[in-house]
Amino acid sequence: MPRKRKFNISQSSNKARGMKIARRNETSQQADLRRLEQTRTAETLEQSLNRRQQQTTYKASQRVTETFEAAESRKRAVAERAAQRRQTFTRNTWRVFSKAALEYDQTLDYETHKLIKIEAIIIDCRYCGCLKWKEEAAGLCCSGGKVTIPSIDDPVEPLRELFSSEIVEYSRFLRSIRKYNTCFHTTSFGVDKIVLMPGFCPTFTIQG
Repeated sequence: MPRKRKFNISQSSNKARGMKIARRNETSQQADLRRLEQTRTAETLEQSLNRRQQQTTYKASQRVTETFEAAESRKRAVAERAAQRRQTFTRNTWRVFSKAALEYDQTLDYETHKLIKIEAIIIDCRYCGCLKWKEEAAGLCCSGGKVTIPSIDDPVEPLRELFSSEIVEYSRFLRSIRKYNTCFHTTSFGVDKIVLMPGFCPTFTIQG
């Protein structure tokens, strides 16, 4: 009987080979940062809060004991990183926005970047009246009048009463309205047709 060949797709794929090359060329600092990101991805919310609290306490203790020279060196390093971010931001590539949410710099005017186009919503769809930007497709909103959405009727009682400022529960209801919506947002599903898929058994199928 011939010996079975062992296939390892991960070793033969281009992506895996690229990752191996990147890891061989990375510095020890880059490797530590990569491992730290992997650890933070797997941590729970409680672990994340505890880690941030420990970091805050540690940084506060370090600031108290650091010398004047160490404080000046730290400030210079922060200023150099900020200057490097500002210089990188002038490049005409989307890579300048990589991790921008995690490393947000309030001194950068993001909306003035060459690749960002923030314009007024001035296009009015002649079918549904939807307002769009200039470069949006003509049929993006209602597919050229083929899709019509019924108007939203006034809420029925007692929901209508909860939106009225005349009752005591008004402010409490509006403060928690997102929680109420989360609890009940899947209770209005209805089924009018059973779809059978040979060889596949989905839990629930939605067409729309």
